[in-house]
Amino acid sequence: MQIKLSTDEYRQLVDILYLADWMLTARKVGDDPRVEAYHQLVQKLYARAQEMGLSHLIEYAEEFDQYSRRVISKPIRPFMNSLTNMMMKPSGMS
Repeated sequence: MQIKLSTDEYRQLVDILYLADWMLTARKVGDDPRVEAYHQLVQKLYARAQEMGLSHLIEYAEEFDQYSRRVISKPIRPFMNSLTNMMMKPSGMS
């Protein structure tokens, strides 16, 4: 399958990927094999940042052999704040 994305669409995808990856690993305790497949997909898509002209958003750490988000964009900060607040609430509270 081939999906064509504009630079803006790819940037939005990177935002979504960052949020998803963050949610999967925010409370990570030990290795969870279910998360690895998602992590590999995120890595595959982050690897296209330079090709899309967005290398300023993603950096490659050779020592860890993985890509990571360099800059957190303004549009996803409110989502992160909301999710952080939700995760910090004790269970059973609304």
